[in-house]
Amino acid sequence: MTLVSPVQPPASGSAAAAAVGPRLHGAIDVIRPDRIAGWVIDRSDPAAHALIEVRREGRVVATGAADRPRRDLQAAGIGTGSYGFSVPLDPPLEAGMDFTLCIRAHVPDG
Repeated sequence: MTLVSPVQPPASGSAAAAAVGPRLHGAIDVIRPDRIAGWVIDRSDPAAHALIEVRREGRVVATGAADRPRRDLQAAGIGTGSYGFSVPLDPPLEAGMDFTLCIRAHVPDG
């Protein structure tokens, strides 16, 4: 699992916000045949929770919110630490099959 350095999100729309990097930041920690898990934070609004969409070959196979508490994020000083997600894949991935997954995170305001 990869963690980034603790980030104190700057005020939305500020010049400092642009210097930090992308508004949404996170990582995928688990890809299993039946689920995908990780975390994502909205750096401009640490109280917000991103929505996750997983597509397989262009078709939506899972959705969820990145709102689960994670002790590792909290210990690292990443916002409130409640940015985890774990979504089941339906249908599950099949061993030996080629596939393309696209995982998209977005916030309700765009």
